[in-house]
Amino acid sequence: MTVTKFSVGIICAFVSLTMLAATSRQIAVSNVTELTSAVWNAQSGDVITLATGTYDLTGTPSGTPGHLYASVSITLKGETDNPEDTVLLGSGGRILYLYATGNVIRNLTFANGDTSAYASQTAAEPRDYGRGGAICFRNSEAGMVSNCVFRSNRGGSMGGGAIGTYTAGNTYNADFYDCVFSNNTANGNGGAVYMAKNMLRCRFEGNTLANETATGAAVFNAASLVDCVFTNNAAGASGRENAGYGGAVEPRDGDKKALYLKGCKFFDNGTAGKGNRGGAVYAGYGSRLEGCDFIGNSSNYGGGLFAGAACTSVSGCTFRANSGGLGGGVCGCAQLRKTVIANNTGAGLFVFAAAATGSDLTVTNNTDSGIKLHNGMQNCSFDRCLVLGNGGSAFIQADAAASGTVLRNSLFAQNGATVANSYGLDIKASLTMENCTIADNANRNMTIAGSAGA
Repeated sequence: MTVTKFSVGIICAFVSLTMLAATSRQIAVSNVTELTSAVWNAQSGDVITLATGTYDLTGTPSGTPGHLYASVSITLKGETDNPEDTVLLGSGGRILYLYATGNVIRNLTFANGDTSAYASQTAAEPRDYGRGGAICFRNSEAGMVSNCVFRSNRGGSMGGGAIGTYTAGNTYNADFYDCVFSNNTANGNGGAVYMAKNMLRCRFEGNTLANETATGAAVFNAASLVDCVFTNNAAGASGRENAGYGGAVEPRDGDKKALYLKGCKFFDNGTAGKGNRGGAVYAGYGSRLEGCDFIGNSSNYGGGLFAGAACTSVSGCTFRANSGGLGGGVCGCAQLRKTVIANNTGAGLFVFAAAATGSDLTVTNNTDSGIKLHNGMQNCSFDRCLVLGNGGSAFIQADAAASGTVLRNSLFAQNGATVANSYGLDIKASLTMENCTIADNANRNMTIAGSAGA
């Protein structure tokens, strides 16, 4: 192990003869013994560089808090830019526990970390002990992780197969850039990640939840996800009640957290179980989705997206070839703009809360209805929409209580060819319609069981 100490002096021109000194140690390690010593005995600001190779942590301290523990701020990095060159193997315990703020982790692979032995939160097993099979961040503003791979790690009942964080008040505390999370799992929420601040250009592949009622197979509770890709992540189990929320992402609905998603892609994620929701994403409480693609995801409620309480804003997104019993593309309370919902199995859009809106929507070739309002969904409005070629009715009000609907400047055509008793507009409640075209739909262009206004 090589340790180098250097100082950098900074002279402040406006403070007479004042020098601010920043001191850190550069520590190079090449084996498990040196690595363990460097991390456990770190001083604040240490930069620890790992030589290429595999560091099997079998036999190092494997109890709480982990094989490697630092109570001060450190930088831990591989010596090359390829994270696969430098691998840390957990071998039956958490790999790294970081207690301080301002840590930096980069160019490393974390594999086979495991905290699943911690069954629950007890006095002997505090909440953070079972959270995060690879890394647990203990405090706010814990740091930044970049260009790392997290593979085949497992978290305990408190969640986070690879990454777990625990702070007072559940504040967001770590940023992730250009990382890959594959085949991680957890007994609690967050098959790969339990709580993150910002995640940019990260990939999530094949992450799962071992607990059938846990949520967020890839990510549970993040502030923002930008340009990330989610593929084949899965939550829930067939036959379980209220199992499987968020086949890829779930933003901690109970804490009323808003999620920001931009430029993300979701392929073939899913949930299973009775009442499962959000094959790719379960969102709510003012969450925003911009420019995201949802393809081939599946869930009972919302094959692509389930939008929970306090409407989710969706802009410039595409939902194609998803499947859902209620809402193959989107289900819930959403305010949609410039979005395509096409070729989904089930209704394209199933509105599950009042005051949903849509403008500049393309809703085409879904196997069931184009847009369906659930019982009692009042005061919904749609403007400049193309609803074309859906198997069921173009637009349905489920009952007489689904009143106050407004349709403007929209085309409803060639719908209802494959679902029996389908129409252009299936109206059961009060409706205001302005400058709309309803043409060439199966059976009748419009059926009215309630009242309608021009």
